[in-house]
Amino acid sequence: MGFIESENSKDDDKYILMEDIVLLVQSLDSDKPSLMATAKFLLQKYEKNYIEDIPFGYVDDECFIRTISGLYKRANHKRPFLHFLEFVASYNCFDNGCSEDNLNWVSHNEYLNIYLKKRSVAFFLKNECGIKDFHGWQEFKNESKINKVKITADEDIEQAAPPSASAPQQKRAENMQACIIAALACMYTKTDCSKPYEAAETIRQEWQRQSDKLGNPPSKDTIGKYILQGIERLSN
Repeated sequence: MGFIESENSKDDDKYILMEDIVLLVQSLDSDKPSLMATAKFLLQKYEKNYIEDIPFGYVDDECFIRTISGLYKRANHKRPFLHFLEFVASYNCFDNGCSEDNLNWVSHNEYLNIYLKKRSVAFFLKNECGIKDFHGWQEFKNESKINKVKITADEDIEQAAPPSASAPQQKRAENMQACIIAALACMYTKTDCSKPYEAAETIRQEWQRQSDKLGNPPSKDTIGKYILQGIERLSN
């Protein structure tokens, strides 16, 4: 591939079109379900696994449109994947759906051509939908392996330290935030957090999305340690 085409498509592997998510899940089922049945399945998982009281963590927290130049620009839609699935579950199509009550009445899907981050979609399909046949995208597997060996001994020592009165005010604030987020981890992920560092990575990503309100997040390792501490206290 030449340098021009490479430059134009360099971000394509980071995003996936919402209709391609439905087609992907449909292809994984050997019974070849309809678009409607596939959308209903995903819609049930969406409604079951996300809590309205928590203002972040949805697979479609961030959504994007692809500009004519090939760049991905953040779009201002609230819960676009939810609304997209509702349309497909109602009309068994992606674009223009006809009402069964009035065939002359055509509804247009307002959530076409919207992209989500593959990272968020991979987490949703694997952890929320329980799709065992979905193994993610190779770039995320490679990145995950790299991240596992990036934590240094110095970081372990620093991040393992609990909040103390002598810590600077900013550090105490960060530690307090970490405690609060860790306390929500079990409820938010709807698991027993037996894999605390996987839960911590989810929390860290969503915290980063809300950094304008919450401040910059601690590392996954720090949050994971607080989750471990919280579980130990709850079990006592």
